[in-house]
Amino acid sequence: TGCPSIITPLKDITTSDRTSVTLECYITGIPTPEIVWYLNNNPITDLSIYAVSYDSETGRAALVIEDVTERLEGVFRCFLKNDVGEAETRCILSVKNTPKHVPSFTEPLHDVKVSEGHSVTLTCRVADAESVVWQKDGVVQKSTEDFKQSFDGEEAKLELDEVFLDDFGIYSCIARNDLGEESSSCKLKVTGEFEISILFRHTCLIYRCCQVSIAFACCPPLYRRKTQFYRFFVFFQCPNSLP
Repeated sequence: TGCPSIITPLKDITTSDRTSVTLECYITGIPTPEIVWYLNNNPITDLSIYAVSYDSETGRAALVIEDVTERLEGVFRCFLKNDVGEAETRCILSVKNTPKHVPSFTEPLHDVKVSEGHSVTLTCRVADAESVVWQKDGVVQKSTEDFKQSFDGEEAKLELDEVFLDDFGIYSCIARNDLGEESSSCKLKVTGEFEISILFRHTCLIYRCCQVSIAFACCPPLYRRKTQFYRFFVFFQCPNSLP
């Protein structure tokens, strides 16, 4: 004789509605335990919806749902009992709606202008989206302390607690579901102070009638969160002065 025990427990499953799903576990026990399935603590008795099976050779107990709907979402439990004892295993069945339309933005993003050091929140609203992804200048942005992202199924937000010059760029929110994706973009303009260094390539006196050419050059900015340096150089070139 042996108390019922679970060899392989049930596993949580997420599926779309109108699909088929099988919940299975492997059990043992002598004498063979009685098996009762529950959904949200209610015994499952409607065999027009469920198909229950048990293979005594392998110990596989299974519950098959041919047509999953949202009302079948919940906690499933396989309960075992014999003369020696009892055991159980449980799992959660999550059912997501199959989208009927490609995502669409009911409120798109709008261009924003903000001063360096201030906070800014980019907000848009979207319908029929299962998930959203944010990009900056075409590069996917993960949710971090600097780029806080949230999505409640309708409203998507990207929050920057403190904006810096290198946050300037094109931001896009990409909404997705199984049917496709749609995007909305905006420009984030950041204003701030610049450190300007003026270098004279030649020291010269500019006389009347001389030709003067002025060249501007900007070195790549030293991007670093919390501190940025933008260096601009102005070069003055003068030909030999005429007497």
